Amino acid sequence: MVELPTLRVSLTREGDVSLELVGTEQRETISAVAMGLPVRVGSAADLNAASFHRLPLHGAGGHAILDGVGDAQALLLQFGSPRGYLHLYPWEYKLADWLRVPVLRAPYLDLRPHTPGTHLRVVLCMSRSSPHAAIDPDLLEALVVAYSAILRRFPEIHVFADRRLPDLGPSTIVHDPLRPLSRRKEIDERLTSPWLRWIAQALDGSPIDVFHVLGEGWLSGGCGTLALASDPGTGVHPQVPRFVGVSELVDFLAMTGAWFFAVSTPPSAHSLSGLLELCDSLAQTRPGPVLLHDMKHDDDARELSKALSMHMSEELQPGGLASVSWWGSPFSRPRSVLESATPLLTENGESELLSAAARAALGHETTPTWIAAGARMLETIQAEWQAAGRLDADATRALRAVSALFDQHVRRHGPGGVR
Repeated sequence: MVELPTLRVSLTREGDVSLELVGTEQRETISAVAMGLPVRVGSAADLNAASFHRLPLHGAGGHAILDGVGDAQALLLQFGSPRGYLHLYPWEYKLADWLRVPVLRAPYLDLRPHTPGTHLRVVLCMSRSSPHAAIDPDLLEALVVAYSAILRRFPEIHVFADRRLPDLGPSTIVHDPLRPLSRRKEIDERLTSPWLRWIAQALDGSPIDVFHVLGEGWLSGGCGTLALASDPGTGVHPQVPRFVGVSELVDFLAMTGAWFFAVSTPPSAHSLSGLLELCDSLAQTRPGPVLLHDMKHDDDARELSKALSMHMSEELQPGGLASVSWWGSPFSRPRSVLESATPLLTENGESELLSAAARAALGHETTPTWIAAGARMLETIQAEWQAAGRLDADATRALRAVSALFDQHVRRHGPGGVR
């Protein structure tokens, strides 16, 4: 695994912003006002990306940090404490003025979830937040092209939108929002969003590998949410959208066995702050890649395609990713994690609790949702307990017992050929 330079950012007692290149003497302190950060936040409007200023790295300390990054293939961004609203600043876009390398946000959890096989099931969801929030269907087509390019061998892309769409290619299944489902499946009552319930019912027992939303977000009371149309099945768009917060999103991803969550915001979106907060909260809650893509700066999804290609190949590519905020990339494990032996983790950070049979089942084309969901639940519990320092001998024995029971069921009832 590549060792990357790490830029740690935090707030000083005076309210300024401290930048430190970890493991070196290179430091800089920048005025928060000079960065366009508000002193107080009353609403999402106070964190509008348009109000943020160019990152002022003109001083000697700033130049030393840039020189310290040198010819590295990427830069790891880590938030120290206290951080305030620093995680809502568009670091990737602002650092692109100074660096031509990908900026990757450091993961909060040490565990890397096991990667599915080559047959990935991608779910794309496109929704306007109101009748006046236009989303060009060409943006959705750009996302389809990006995923089709990396899934050349076994593409399976499901599209759920708040309008009827034309055919998007042979590997894409477009679900009609106005056509009733042939059979209704019982859905967990924790899912209240009509969108998430529709997707779970339409897939009818098939797991999701990648869940990608094209839409807008909202920030209220310090919480980030997805802002979706009220009901995809009626064709009616009330003025007030339905909001999906991190708790319901985590439940949905767990129930469907999802591995990767991504969200693209259209050029017409007014603020990224709600989605940055949502993605950051999600990255703290469950292991796995999380990606935010600003199509205002990448409407043809070329940078998204590059990020997806890097993730699937686990190989860094030259050039920056100004439009992409990326948590949990394959390259973003800090030196402290790389140099330590963490209980129940393999050398590459994956869970030892997943047996060979469970890992093989995850990569199988006909994997049922219960296997994917069970594996992700085991990984999430382990990651949470490790982060909280609760993975003692008793907890380890309990997790191994659950793992053994899960392995037994996978061998007995999993897809054919998995033993």
